[in-house]
Amino acid sequence: MSLFLPTTFKQFLKNVPEDGLEAILDYNQYVAIQAGATLCGVGIKWHQGFLAEIFTTYFLVQTVLVAAVDQGSMLAPLAIGFIVITDIIAAGSISGASMNPARSLGPNIVGSVFMSGKLADRFWSQHWIYYLGPAVGAVAAAGVYRYGAPRNMLFAIASLSAEWNYGKRDRLGMNR
Repeated sequence: MSLFLPTTFKQFLKNVPEDGLEAILDYNQYVAIQAGATLCGVGIKWHQGFLAEIFTTYFLVQTVLVAAVDQGSMLAPLAIGFIVITDIIAAGSISGASMNPARSLGPNIVGSVFMSGKLADRFWSQHWIYYLGPAVGAVAAAGVYRYGAPRNMLFAIASLSAEWNYGKRDRLGMNR
């Protein structure tokens, strides 16, 4: 617990030099991609972006807890990768699907330094959702994991489904 604050601070600031280097290398492209900043999509209200960040982070943390922590499966990285892809596809156009406050902070700081005008001002208008949303989603996932459903619920459901499918195939004469 004594390393929590220094580690958190380091995670937030480690992206700043990388993003600064990107800004220097190709400025025109940097402006075209809006500095890599995490922004809500056009026409998206703050509550939609906030909920998108809560749900994407919830699903990511829940997947990590169930696949990697609880079971220690060798396929955990695959499950985590799939949920990240699914989150990005589902919420990328809504909130940018950040799921990580540190990923949102670095590009916004550097974008504000290297870019000026209304675009740079837009970086910070609703940026609080990228800090509060993932925190709420992660706490909710940890709460459900710790106090909610039984530990092996997902694996029990998967096993029942497999047994049901096997029994169905057996009745149809497909397992011979």
